[in-house]
Amino acid sequence: MVVSEPLPYRIRGTVDCEVGGRYLYIRQIPRGNVLFGRGPGRVDLEAERAFVIPQNTFNASNIALGLVPFLKPYHIIRTWSGIEGKMPDSLPVLDFSPRVPGLIHAFGFSGHGFQLGPGTGAVLAELALDGRTGTNIVGFQIGRFAKELTTQQLAEERSA
Repeated sequence: MVVSEPLPYRIRGTVDCEVGGRYLYIRQIPRGNVLFGRGPGRVDLEAERAFVIPQNTFNASNIALGLVPFLKPYHIIRTWSGIEGKMPDSLPVLDFSPRVPGLIHAFGFSGHGFQLGPGTGAVLAELALDGRTGTNIVGFQIGRFAKELTTQQLAEERSA
């Protein structure tokens, strides 16, 4: 992720496009800073630390300048990298845990967290308050990645 110094507000929406098989997005916050990113960075899972790769920042900046040339005179003031929860199908997991009673899963947004946040919040609120949701979330269950465990298998797994 890259952040520019504040500049006059000109980007009213989000620029989101594929460049060379990877996605770049650019958006401007009301304060004037322009945020853009292309990822991925480097991660050390044992240390729970992500690192910026300078060449990725350089490449993303060049692409951003090609798409939004008025950024050229402005400075980059910071960069950062983080660990993103990605799922094999790029869809999140939303549902009650099959193993821990009362635990509601909402993870693995694969970069879609901001876009899916409002709808996810509504679904999670219904699950927490009512124990069910009117939204069909079957396609978001964790079981889509493995065969469903029977109640007996779950009990055996917990006692192991």
